[in-house]
Amino acid sequence: MRSRGWIYLLLLAPLLTACTPTETPSAAAEPLRVSCTPATGEDGEIVVRVVIENISDDTLHLFDSHRMPYVLEEDGGLLILYGVNPPDPNLEYYMIEIPTTKALPPGERVEDTVSLTPLRLGDHYSLPRERNSVVTRHGAVMVQCAVGWGYTPILPPHEEQSVQNITQLLEWQSLSPAEVIQVQFP
Repeated sequence: MRSRGWIYLLLLAPLLTACTPTETPSAAAEPLRVSCTPATGEDGEIVVRVVIENISDDTLHLFDSHRMPYVLEEDGGLLILYGVNPPDPNLEYYMIEIPTTKALPPGERVEDTVSLTPLRLGDHYSLPRERNSVVTRHGAVMVQCAVGWGYTPILPPHEEQSVQNITQLLEWQSLSPAEVIQVQFP
């Protein structure tokens, strides 16, 4: 009888281990830390200081466009976007820029200051912000900062291009947001 018990136990052991709960890996940590801080510039202008830091072990690739960041209206607030927003599905576009990228090695950071006065909105498909009309805002406004990035570079058109259209670009892009901040307009 005893020997049969061991046989049953040996036969059941693989099933028992299969039922034992195992640890599941936690979701991957955000590889990019983005922070935005409201401030007042030297001339009394409203600015947002942006810090983008690669906290991963991988080299990340950020957009390298002189037109960025874009400032868009979103959900009653503003979005400062170092990335590409989706196109308006109700419009036809004849040419869409595919921006190149620059490498951000592990532990490196990029800092920028974005002026919100005068407030000029613009996105990836519009004129450069400097050429757009001034928009007036008053009081407290919620501001979100977000940075688009990828693990592979996007090269200039004369080199081998891995991203060739807006659909591929939006699929390539991961977005890392900062905490929402409040900016006080006069």
